[in-house]
Amino acid sequence: MKRILTLLLSLALLLGLTASASAQTMVLFTPWGNTSTDADTALVRKSLEEELAKDGLDIQLDWIITPTDGSLEKLNVLLSSGEQIDAVSMNIGDARGYLTTGNIIRPINDLLEQHGQNLKKMIPENAWAAVTDKDGNIWAIPDYYMWRWQGAAIRTDLLAEVGLEMPTTIAELENVMQVFKETYPDMIPAVGLPWFSDPFLQGAVSGVASQMTEWALSPEGKVVPSMSLPEYKNMIALYTKWVENGWLDPEWLSGSDDSQSKLWVSGRTGIYFCDPHRALDWTWAALKANFPEATGDFIPVLKAEDGKAHFPLDYGVGRIVWVPQMSKNPEAVVQFFDKMVSDLDFYFIAENGIPGEHWIDNGDSWSLPEGISTDNPLYADVFSPLSWEFIDVQKPSANANPDAAGLHDRLNESYAEAEIIYTGLEGFTLDGSQLGMYNPIDLYENLFNITIGVNSLDDFDAIIANWYATGGQELVDAYTQQYEEWKAAQ
Repeated sequence: MKRILTLLLSLALLLGLTASASAQTMVLFTPWGNTSTDADTALVRKSLEEELAKDGLDIQLDWIITPTDGSLEKLNVLLSSGEQIDAVSMNIGDARGYLTTGNIIRPINDLLEQHGQNLKKMIPENAWAAVTDKDGNIWAIPDYYMWRWQGAAIRTDLLAEVGLEMPTTIAELENVMQVFKETYPDMIPAVGLPWFSDPFLQGAVSGVASQMTEWALSPEGKVVPSMSLPEYKNMIALYTKWVENGWLDPEWLSGSDDSQSKLWVSGRTGIYFCDPHRALDWTWAALKANFPEATGDFIPVLKAEDGKAHFPLDYGVGRIVWVPQMSKNPEAVVQFFDKMVSDLDFYFIAENGIPGEHWIDNGDSWSLPEGISTDNPLYADVFSPLSWEFIDVQKPSANANPDAAGLHDRLNESYAEAEIIYTGLEGFTLDGSQLGMYNPIDLYENLFNITIGVNSLDDFDAIIANWYATGGQELVDAYTQQYEEWKAAQ
């Protein structure tokens, strides 16, 4: 009997080793660490792996989670050292740098054909357009939300106290900031980061020129950094005036999402350039805890001199997942996300954890267990680096902020009514792999130094000329030629 048990144990061990050896380990790098506990993360990983196994997918999940600060440097070290990295999650803006600097990103057209039919069917065409290069290569899996995430929230209780209406133009906004400064001397009237404020303000100030619109078609038909256009001088002049007048946080450029959010929830600002959905939902509870009588709303897209509101084209893509050329198991990456996009139960485990333990299934909605909030979750979205609007709306959160009821619909309607700002390069992707650079980062930094007094506004034209003289002209010539060849081929 003992011999039989020994044989059975040996067989079980052998089977276990065989299964483990045959499994594909999917290593994904993600720069969004959160407060999820290791134990709860391990529990969710096991559940996801079991769900994958039901579809005959023997995939083991291995996530490399790192803080956002310094994440690109860590990723570069891992890539250059030959460590296994099967997928990388990041903002689309950061990812484009890897797309155009060498043979780093693997096109996934073939993987999508074999393993990603649900992804192709479910994700809208305009989202795929944002991750498709000029040669038709799909280089990433996109998330998708049609929210225009650049905007501003405002304390409407403070507006009422000072007897002002919601601002609808730059002049009205500046008047609100001045009155806030005079009435609340311990407050910074406005805070925010330029990648939130620039697109929100650009229609009323600088047309197509924006810190977030890296390249645009100039009136002469050249592909140029939009910030090099003369119109962007108006934006820099605006920021400079705001900082000098004490209306805008002077450390706005060097701040972070977290530092700006803390200023908002501490009541130290009345205007918050941000994702307005976030300010009036995710951070609202924290503000109300400190100021129970506080009320807020979003600022509508400001009207330009022509009396119309304008807003830049938004593909609805913020985060993406790309596959490195060195990936050992690229098939597993597409199989994992294909299941996420097509299986609501699998998605909600990846996003919110184990039902009944980390979240409560209410049928047509979900909620958090008693005593748990979005500020202290046991588990939150470790294994869902991408999210999709068309899935989330199937089971919305019952914990949504009641003070912001209807906010999202009204906000989206407001943005949808704005006239779209086009760069002239829609559908075209720059290829900087032969030039050794992509972002005109020196240009950006020098222009923003004007706002904090390091450079003078009178230096604007000289900064642009110097950028062209130190390599910028080479970029413009190369990208313009690429654009002309691409356009001729359409």
